[in-house]
Amino acid sequence: MTQKSAYLLVLLLVASILTACGAPEPTQTASKFPNGRFIKSGTTDGGLVFSDGTFSVFQGENTIVTASYKVEGNVFTETSNNAGCKTNVGFKYTFDGVNLNFKYVDKPENDVACNGRHADFNDVTYILTPLSLPFPTGKFTRADRVEPVGFIFSEAETWQAWDKYMNIAAEGAYRVDGQTYTELSNDMGCSVPMSFKYTYDGKTLTFSYVDDPASDNCDARRAALDNVPYTLAKE
Repeated sequence: MTQKSAYLLVLLLVASILTACGAPEPTQTASKFPNGRFIKSGTTDGGLVFSDGTFSVFQGENTIVTASYKVEGNVFTETSNNAGCKTNVGFKYTFDGVNLNFKYVDKPENDVACNGRHADFNDVTYILTPLSLPFPTGKFTRADRVEPVGFIFSEAETWQAWDKYMNIAAEGAYRVDGQTYTELSNDMGCSVPMSFKYTYDGKTLTFSYVDDPASDNCDARRAALDNVPYTLAKE
């Protein structure tokens, strides 16, 4: 028998022994469940905040529900809540460092009685959003349009809106206090000041009205800033 044949025979014998003894299958390690503030995908001011076994559901500046949870592997289990919903409901989760997704372990229809949780956890994705990322300057392109349009925000707190031909369509001044962006002036004759909450994750900038959007009679501004995402343009 050659040396190579003897080596192959040893490998076969080892494999047979492992199979007979029921060698354990390799396990997959779930990403560590994160703490932090997450915005619900498709919205700008609603989401979840997680903090070491407790979490809350928020809408704007209001906390809607508070609850507790535990995590085992890649299963997130809600263990209590103040919404009157049944507890110990489990969800498979995935987290890639930014996007957090939940899917029911059991059938989603078993939890329709808790309509809020059903709407928030039934294959829903949340985006990690820092609590106080500073308002950015630079050129931003509207993310929901094929034709490029957008804004330029300067360090001198002036803004310009540009169209698909790169012409400046409007301009004015702004200020930022915390997470509130306020338009101070414009050359369109629209009423000022007008304030918006903003979210910015280092790439996407989104505005939402502080007051009722219907109270703003400036159609162009409402179309440009009412829950509209803008993406930081590459230099």
